[in-house]
Parts: sequence; C-alpha cells; structure tokens
Amino acid sequence: MLAAERIKRLNRLYAVASGINEAIIRIPGEQQLYMEACRIAVERGGFLMAWVGRNDAATHQLVPVARWGKDNGYVDSVRIVTDTSSRAGMGPGGTAFRTGEASVCNDIEADTESFAFRKEALQHGYRSCGAFPLKQDGRPVAVFFVYAAEPLYFDDHELTLFTSLADNFSFAIEARERETERNQMDAALRASEARMRAMIDNQPECVKILAPDGCIRDINPAGLRILQADSAAEVVGRNVLDFVHEEDKEKYLALHEQVMRGESYHLQARAVGLKGRVIWIETNAVALRADAGEIDGVLCVTQDVTESRAQQQEILSLNAELEQRVRHRTAQLEAANQELQAFSYSVAHDLRAPLTAIGGFSQALEALLSPTADPKATHYLARMHEGVQRTSEMIDALLSLATVTRTKLRWEPVDLSAMAHRAFEHCERQYPRRVFNTRIQPGLMAQGDPRLLQLVMDNLIGNACKFSESRPVADVVVSSMIGPEGEIVYEVCDNGVGFDMAYAGNLFGVFQRLHKSAEFPGTGIGLANVRRIVARHSGRIWAVAKPDQGASFYFTLGGEAA
Repeated sequence: MLAAERIKRLNRLYAVASGINEAIIRIPGEQQLYMEACRIAVERGGFLMAWVGRNDAATHQLVPVARWGKDNGYVDSVRIVTDTSSRAGMGPGGTAFRTGEASVCNDIEADTESFAFRKEALQHGYRSCGAFPLKQDGRPVAVFFVYAAEPLYFDDHELTLFTSLADNFSFAIEARERETERNQMDAALRASEARMRAMIDNQPECVKILAPDGCIRDINPAGLRILQADSAAEVVGRNVLDFVHEEDKEKYLALHEQVMRGESYHLQARAVGLKGRVIWIETNAVALRADAGEIDGVLCVTQDVTESRAQQQEILSLNAELEQRVRHRTAQLEAANQELQAFSYSVAHDLRAPLTAIGGFSQALEALLSPTADPKATHYLARMHEGVQRTSEMIDALLSLATVTRTKLRWEPVDLSAMAHRAFEHCERQYPRRVFNTRIQPGLMAQGDPRLLQLVMDNLIGNACKFSESRPVADVVVSSMIGPEGEIVYEVCDNGVGFDMAYAGNLFGVFQRLHKSAEFPGTGIGLANVRRIVARHSGRIWAVAKPDQGASFYFTLGGEAA
C-alpha cells in the first residue's frame, strides 16, 4: 500500500476509534450508542455500511437493531443464524458470535463456500466484511458488522483496532446495566488508546501531528530519529519549519496551507536535524478534522529518502553517460557507412574504365581474326567477353547494395499481394516456356517503402522461379501467418532444389552462393539486398529448406523504420 493511502486509512481509523470512544462516554442509551457507532464507522471510516445484530434466543438469529450507510434492504434480506444448523451461520457473523472472536471475509467474491449471502452482498458493492462480537459477562450477545468496498481491507492493524472497539462496546453495554463497572470501561478506553499509541510508535516511518499553525503536537520515535532528537520534549511545541532546509521552506509552507484547505499533499524536501544533519525526506499529509468538521490539525507520515535519491541520481548520471556513448558510437557508424559508400562508388568507377578497355580491345581483336583462326583463340575471346559481362554485373550489384543502404525510406501502406503478382508477371516473361502454379494470398498489406519492398518480392519470387526450373510445374506460394509474438510473418515457398541448412548462415551474405553459377546464374547480391531492406524496415528474415525438397523464406516488417 502506498504511503499516502496508508495515511488516509490511518487517519480514518483514528477518527473512527476516537469518535466511538467518545460516543461510549457521551451517549447513555444502548440503542442510540449502536446507531452512533454505525454512523461513525460509515461517515468517518469510509465503510459502505455498518449494522448491529442482537441474538434472538428463540430463533437463534441475529436481529438488526441499528444500521447506517448503503443498505438498500440488504440487512432485512439476510438471515444470519448463530448456530451451525445451516450455511447461513458459517459466515463471519455466525462465526464471530459462536467463537467470541473477530471474524472477517476479506474477499466476498472469492468466498463461495461459507459466505451464504455472497450474491446479495456483491450486488450492493460489498467486497470485504468484518464481524466483531459484543459481549456481556464475557458471553456474546450481539455482533457489530462493517462492510468495505474493496477486497483485502482488513489486516492485523484493522483487526486489532476493531477488536479493541468491540471490547469497548462490550464494556459500555455492561456499564449501562451496572454502573459499578464504569471503571472497567475507562480502563478499556485507556487500553484502546494505548494500543493505538503503540501502533503509531512502532511505525517505521515518522508519524507526527501538527497544529494548524505548523507547531508539532505529537511525534513518534521514528520521527525523533529523523530530527536527531533524544526526546519528544526537544521538538514538541516547535514549528515544523524549524526543521526544514532554508531553500525548501517556501514550498513546504505552501503545501501546508494546501492541506489546511482540506487537500492532501506529497512533498520531497530537505530536513535539518537538531545536530545539523541534512537529509532528504518524503512527506505525505492529510488534514485532521474535529467532530464539527473543522480542520484542527495535520497528520504527516515522513520517510528518509536520501539513499534512494542518491541511487536515482546515479542512475540518471549513468543513463546520460550511456546516451552520450550511444551518440558517439552512432556518429562513428554513420561516418564509417559514408566512407564505405564512397569506397563502393570509387571502386565501381575505377573498375569500369579498365573493364571497358578490356571489353573494347577484345571485340577489336575478335574483328581482326579471320574465320579460319585457331578455335582456341575464339574460345579465349568468348571467355573474356563472359568475364567482362560478369564483372560488370557484379559492379552493378555492389552499387545496388550501396543504394539500398543509403536510400531514404518512404513510409506508406503497401499491397504485397499486388507486388507478388507483378513479380510473377516478370518471371513468366523471363521463362515463357515454363509452367507455373502460383498461389498468392490476397490482401497482404504492410507499411514500408513501396520501391524497396517491390525489390524484396522480385528477389524472393525470382529465386523461387529460378531454383524450381528443373520441375515440370513450378509451385510457388505467397502467404502470411501470425507469429509467436502476434506479429505478421510473410512467406514465399517453392518446390525447387532447396539447400542444405548447414549452409544457411551464408545465405544472406554478399557474393555468397549455395549453388554453382553454371547451374543457376546470378550475382550473389539479391538476398543480401533483401536482408538489408527488411532490416531497414525493423524486420527479420530467415529460411527453411531441404535439399531437393524446396525452400521457404519468411520475413517480418516492423511498424517503423530502423
């Protein structure tokens, strides 16, 4: 539970305890006392409803004698018995009456066994119920019920407090019948106050009560340790601003005034102890109200947060240092990428000139040869032409790879199904004599750069068609599925020659080929381009295949550019 919520609950319970104890002394009639206790529990304690049921010896039922709050007929609709003859006596009320001890149901919704009127309670918004026996001559004669709107409301502190109040009730009832027992009632009241004091004194946080002018009325031992005081006499009566750091006094005073207007506040400030130690504290405070409703004090719960603030500052410093390192490393990577791009263009340009010369002179030499020239010479010239063409294609592929890396993405909706159809149309023109059985799932939508994603589909579908060339009918399927993390996974499958998964790590490398170029022509750049395009779309790509059993390529696309 948060500190602010603990303060509010502590304030409410303190008000309930004080109000009922005062009512026990002030109100002479038993019936009026029951009614006043129910009212205080609801109006000061924040409970939805409270009621008192006295035992009817003839029917063994708890008959309502007082109630307050959100009832709407609930109390009249239930029949709680005090014996175990039926399930109606197994809930908190019947148990408290039989055992003479407090009994609670901390989660009415989950209690399907013993809480006989669970459905009715839930309809009225009750989630927790506490039942506390009221006794005469040591024997239960009635039960005091309180209902909370939240589950798990009652913990040891609440049980201790309400048990004390129930004991006070019992003493009060007996005192009204036997005046001679008034001293016992007074003793019970003092014991209740002592228990309340013990609860506050044993809190690990500083708990203090301030007067409207900010003077300290009361403070627990934890507060004395924060203020470096040996006794309460050193700080009680002094203004709390005497212990606030000079630079934080103005905001502390402003927030104190906020509480005096009936609002709660939360503040971190520096506190200065009697011996000069300065620490950071976190304070949550709420107003305390008198019976007439006017604010007559402030309840504060404070804890030392010096160490946690130091840790937070260290984390912020480390984060700033990490961000600086990331910026520096990013700048280095950007510079390296620019150098690599410049190098790629330079190499491509420098290679084209001698390559053009080789091609031109080989063609001139071929023109000079007579038809009866040595066949070996003709073969060598043909090999030269092939080498020049192959090298030119590799240079173009390198430039394409560099272009993919530096191209600015145009982020928009794309229809991958339409792109797949365009890629297949190109394959049909490229291989007019082949038979294709293509299945493209309609409506494959994504977000990304349409030009680059068309290259992805062109490469994957082109490869599927190329590597299924040996099949009488090339089966190529384009579809999608939902991945294990809810993402869309796109798939391109074929029935081609496949490959050995032992070499899958080389699949997306530059100039890496798993088949001989004589069997399947290509530059070895296509899948490297695909991987870079998918990576730039914050996605990933992988493949699954078996030799001579086809291959399946899978890829995902992120929601934003990488």
